[in-house]
Amino acid sequence: MHWDDVLDLAKSIGEQISKANSSDRWNSSEWDSAVTTFTNLVQEEGSAIRLGDVLRCDARMDLPVQVVKLTYERLFELGACDVRTKVCYARYLLLHGPDWDEVGERILAEVEPEARVAGVWDAPLLGHHPVFYVN
Repeated sequence: MHWDDVLDLAKSIGEQISKANSSDRWNSSEWDSAVTTFTNLVQEEGSAIRLGDVLRCDARMDLPVQVVKLTYERLFELGACDVRTKVCYARYLLLHGPDWDEVGERILAEVEPEARVAGVWDAPLLGHHPVFYVN
């Protein structure tokens, strides 16, 4: 398997997840290779738009948590660290705990006042991933 684009790989991972009982599903070494490649590609990606597209691949919340976490972490490195993104990330982590509960709770505690003022704290249709810089 060869991928050179973080979005194409995220789509491939999503497709594999939907093949739960299929004979053409990746074996464990292929999964390891995909995650390793994703880790490398996401660190090289310089576009918040492209990374937002990766998060859109997780509409059913079935991408591996490691893939989503790496995507958010790269977005933060690129400066996409607005309050809505932080709230979405923290709540995502809390949905996938308990390993990430402490981090998710810390982020929410840090952003709650600003999120309330911005109207995102109790927003009914916030979604689990924000949409980044739509063209």
